[in-house]
Amino acid sequence: MPRETKTLDEKKLESDLCRKIESGTDGLRSIEIETPSGHRTLLELVGDQRPTILDKTILQDTSDWNENKNLSKNMFHGITPDIVLRSNRSRQNRIIIEVKKTSRFTHREPDASQVLRYFLHLLVTSDKNKHGEKHSDMERAVLLAAPMNWFKNPSIAAPWNHFVDKYQPLAVQFEITIGRIVLNP
Repeated sequence: MPRETKTLDEKKLESDLCRKIESGTDGLRSIEIETPSGHRTLLELVGDQRPTILDKTILQDTSDWNENKNLSKNMFHGITPDIVLRSNRSRQNRIIIEVKKTSRFTHREPDASQVLRYFLHLLVTSDKNKHGEKHSDMERAVLLAAPMNWFKNPSIAAPWNHFVDKYQPLAVQFEITIGRIVLNP
């Protein structure tokens, strides 16, 4: 299935979110994440690490996020997450953020969606935090950032809703946060 072209408006949302992530503690604290079990902030997920673009802990629209390119070629078919936060400590991808404004997912099949593929990538290529060690590494998360009207559109949001409903129990078991960031376009 071909990737839909990202609109300039969507690219702007993505760039604005990257700038907010890179701006530091206040920016990270201002990014609220709605999860099935409550609210969190991106600051809570990254802990004491501060992602930056220059040292490549924030990867934006690049295939450099996937160090397992040969192993996952069949899984990803060339798709690239919009934003990946990589840990300074473990050098693992820890947080994947897909940004949408009006476009649909590249892969919309209920049990093979784009976000499910990102979830499986984290599950296989990153480690759980050690129990009892708060902030031993960034938490792991698959996040969708979009305006509220994207989430309210049943035909567009169906793959996301299916993913959250079906995979939330597994995500909890393996300590991967699934959540949404509601953007103001």
